[in-house]
Amino acid sequence: MRGNKITFAEGEGGAQLTQKKRRFKSANDWHAFCLFLSLATVLVFCCLIVSESPSMGVALVLAYTLYLLECFWLSPVARNLWKVKNQVTATELIKRLKQAAPALYFRVQSYHYELKNVTVKEGGEEKVHQIKQRVNTFNDTIQFRYGNWSDESDTVIGLENFGVVSLNLKKALHYLDRETEDQIRDQFEELQQSNRDRDDQMDSEMWTSIAGYLDAPVLCYVSDKQPFWMNWWFYALCSVLLFAWPYRIFFEATTGELTYTVRKCITVSQSPTPVVTVSICV
Repeated sequence: MRGNKITFAEGEGGAQLTQKKRRFKSANDWHAFCLFLSLATVLVFCCLIVSESPSMGVALVLAYTLYLLECFWLSPVARNLWKVKNQVTATELIKRLKQAAPALYFRVQSYHYELKNVTVKEGGEEKVHQIKQRVNTFNDTIQFRYGNWSDESDTVIGLENFGVVSLNLKKALHYLDRETEDQIRDQFEELQQSNRDRDDQMDSEMWTSIAGYLDAPVLCYVSDKQPFWMNWWFYALCSVLLFAWPYRIFFEATTGELTYTVRKCITVSQSPTPVVTVSICV
């Protein structure tokens, strides 16, 4: 598609929306196989019309069965269309993420290792081996309490150019001022120090949670008004009529890939934080 270039008003790199690149070593291998099976089915059908041989009838049934098997069970497009119907739209998901408040957590876990005897069979004989096994003895998670937060995520304009988008989410948490940064560091260090001697070793981590955030990439419709042809049943009809291959090519041509970073800013201050709005035009 032409005219699908992204321009950043500011904060370049926060979101990237591009036309989905075709993968010749993965999905397109199945597209080529689909084209081969559909052409083979047509060829066998033509031979059956000319020769009227019963063996050609059997070959036609076999070729068409293999073709349908590839279309409905092996095709990545079929799987994507089946999954996308149950997903929230990209527009609604981004809206929810922008409205969701961030949560910052601290966690510590104390543990030690113990030797454990394990019996294994080697060469028909049972032998006892000792292995080191981790034993967790303590776990504590606390949530950092801040005063205010704001959303600094980019605003994407132009999603309507695509019917389906593969959404890859990232998240980032920023501190508005030095006081907030110092309090976060002090609370995290205090949690570590107060639990350091509980056991031989200790793990600690800090992470951000945002309601509705998805770690894995998700394929979803851009809006509730998706193209009439972009659904599993229309694909099934095209497949039965031997038009699965052109449908797949057109489907991938109108599928976008969006890498979107959900940015939040927090402060311990009770006064409202300034809101930064960044627009990205497609």
